[in-house]
Amino acid sequence: ANIMCSMAADFEAANATYSNGLEGTACEISGEIEAVVVKDYDACGGTITVTYNGKDECDRDLEAGPFVITVDPAPEAEVMAPQFPLDIECSDAAGFEAANATYSNGLEETACEISGEIEAVVVKDYDACGGTITITYNGKDECERDLEAGPYTIEVKPAPAPEVSAPEFSDKIACADAAGFEAANATYTNGLTGLCELSGELEANVVKEYDACGGLITISYNGEDACGNPLSAGPYYIE
Repeated sequence: ANIMCSMAADFEAANATYSNGLEGTACEISGEIEAVVVKDYDACGGTITVTYNGKDECDRDLEAGPFVITVDPAPEAEVMAPQFPLDIECSDAAGFEAANATYSNGLEETACEISGEIEAVVVKDYDACGGTITITYNGKDECERDLEAGPYTIEVKPAPAPEVSAPEFSDKIACADAAGFEAANATYTNGLTGLCELSGELEANVVKEYDACGGLITISYNGEDACGNPLSAGPYYIE
């Protein structure tokens, strides 16, 4: 009634025999009829139809069938995804692309072969503080059966912490200029652009400890970036 797809290509039907039961007499009619085999199947299944048609010695029609054998669908394909790293630098995440997955049921170069490729669906959910890249594969084979692999998750490492650049300060200042002294903001950057960029400014903390006899102005910078990395520069001293 049924046959596996992988066996269908080699299927052959034996001859039919016919007899009128009058053996060993001049009235005996017997012999064989070759099968007519029609194979109508692919990897998704189908049929093999076997019929017998001929004539006996008296030119009378002989026939049997059709006999229909169901060809079962080929085995489902196995999806093979690429290898992915466990983590990736933030600076490399924007350019990350996932190769196609392949699938095959191992029945190559036959009518039962199911094979091909599935494009990756890549979801990037990260910023300068880190995050993830998630890759999934979803599709259907030639027989409309679901194919899937994943999800595969790659950790995006936090971007490098920024470096602080403070303004230049002189070593000394005149007492008359000390009251009006202000320090410009420091800047910070990690040198990256896009989602991995960490940059901005830090306000100066200025402490003035002087009188007519002299003293010090102390400038320091402290803060944190968007990812909570501590940032600092100084202290710088001006007499």
